[in-house]
Amino acid sequence: MLYGGLRRENNPAISTNQMKFPLLNGVPATYVMGQEPYLEASVGIYNIFTFIRLDVVKRFTYLQHPGISDIGIRASTDFHF
Repeated sequence: MLYGGLRRENNPAISTNQMKFPLLNGVPATYVMGQEPYLEASVGIYNIFTFIRLDVVKRFTYLQHPGISDIGIRASTDFHF
């Protein structure tokens, strides 16, 4: 869970002094959080070949934006000596 936001002076949609969020094919690639928290959950398998982890991630909020997927796969590595 993540909850927060931007102050008005840091929000590029309001303040002209800030860099604008990037666009992909004319659609914003980044959005400002609203009043609800961002929620996601994941289930994973780790210790694959002793250093790889695979997670299936489910997104529960902020699904209304164009091009947003509600499920994904995350891979990560971690080395321990």
